[in-house]
Amino acid sequence: MKEKKASAGIIIGAIFAIMIIGLVITVLILVAQKGFSKNSEEVEIPKLELFLKAIDVKTKESVDAEYFIDYNKNVFVSKGQLEKDTWTRVPELVPEDELIHVRCWSDNHYLTNANKVFSQTEKDANKSKRTCEMMPVGEISVKCDGDLSNENNIISCNVTSNGWYSKLSACFEWSAGIISVVPENTISKCEKGSWKNYTAYYPENNSYDYLPENYYICDGKIEKCEYVRGSNCKPYSMKIPESKKGKVDSCHYFGKSLNDESYIVNLEVKTTPIKNNLDFIRIIFMDKDRRFDENEQMWVWMPEKNGINLGAEDTEVVIRYNG
Repeated sequence: MKEKKASAGIIIGAIFAIMIIGLVITVLILVAQKGFSKNSEEVEIPKLELFLKAIDVKTKESVDAEYFIDYNKNVFVSKGQLEKDTWTRVPELVPEDELIHVRCWSDNHYLTNANKVFSQTEKDANKSKRTCEMMPVGEISVKCDGDLSNENNIISCNVTSNGWYSKLSACFEWSAGIISVVPENTISKCEKGSWKNYTAYYPENNSYDYLPENYYICDGKIEKCEYVRGSNCKPYSMKIPESKKGKVDSCHYFGKSLNDESYIVNLEVKTTPIKNNLDFIRIIFMDKDRRFDENEQMWVWMPEKNGINLGAEDTEVVIRYNG
């Protein structure tokens, strides 16, 4: 009799435990479904219409251009063409509560990067306008002094720009009688502060928005540096552009942009003891413009894109040995 009562108690306890477990599982399922329902609801982001126009900063005239828009660390919004003499409506609506980045460029104008924060008036009107201030591509003239008569020589080139000439660079080709062509130590100097490897600092959690390795920023200007010492950046060694591979021996970026001004480029040229009249160095001066680099996944300065020249046409100077 006692055994029957014990068995009945065990069965009742088991049934009670199963009911409790079932109740707990049911509650968990309902909570999960409720949470999923909330998370699955799309949060509507306020957006507005954006109209763009590209303006030449010198002529004040409207020009054709390409544009690219993103926000919040490269969240893509739109890209396309801007036609002169009209406001172009961006096909996609733009988030009104974000800092918008607008990049514009053309064959005859350097890329410009403009930020846009929308005012309450623009938000209420549900539309906004933004102009791209386009800097026209200039040109340079070059005069070089010096010769190749000694084993150690200095070639000094005066580079003078007519208009804006961005990121002055050069590639060098030389003959068998030349050992090396090396620019004197060039530095990209920041006039307003020191170079930093981050774009923002958040004191509340002691965190940073870091730039990619070897990139630094100062006063809105970003450079790729071999090293940084205070306001001085040693520009990183420049790769030979695709169109010049096999045609030149080295390339160099001088850490300087020009705007209706002159700049002296000094080259240290070492030669063999014995030379002939076939020996020479060829200097190919070039500029750079910004485009998106798929390998580095960022906007970088480059002299050409997919083998096509950007900015101004190259300027060549040849210095020959006259023995």
